Amino acid sequence: MDNSNEYNFPGSINFSFEIRKIPKIDVPAGVDKNKVKYAVSSLPFLPYYLKSQIAGTIDLKNLLDIPESAKREKLDYTTINKNKGIIVSYYLKDANALNKDKEKSVKYLQIVWIEDDIIYQMEAAGISEEQLLKIAESMQ
Repeated sequence: MDNSNEYNFPGSINFSFEIRKIPKIDVPAGVDKNKVKYAVSSLPFLPYYLKSQIAGTIDLKNLLDIPESAKREKLDYTTINKNKGIIVSYYLKDANALNKDKEKSVKYLQIVWIEDDIIYQMEAAGISEEQLLKIAESMQ
């Protein structure tokens, strides 16, 4: 059975998907792992979200990658394949709009969840929240 059209979204402006592992620190026997975690997570050049991942205190909201110029519409917690997730919708001005429509905005959706020490993140424009959740839940 060909399901190639199942996620065909006419007019979709953007769809991105990112997978990354939660950072893990391995230390030799006899070395205090907590001291190493503290030292690494205290490095001033590391972004906050990475520091929290190393420290083991991940807040899903800190994993969202929303531009500062965005106007956030809503943020909800959800469940994807029995894993806690977060979904947010926000608007960005359409940079491709004609001058007469320069205030036109595009609605984006972003969803993030963690499963088996892997962070999954999807972002899309031009599809519904239900469609994005369906795609997320199809990940195996």
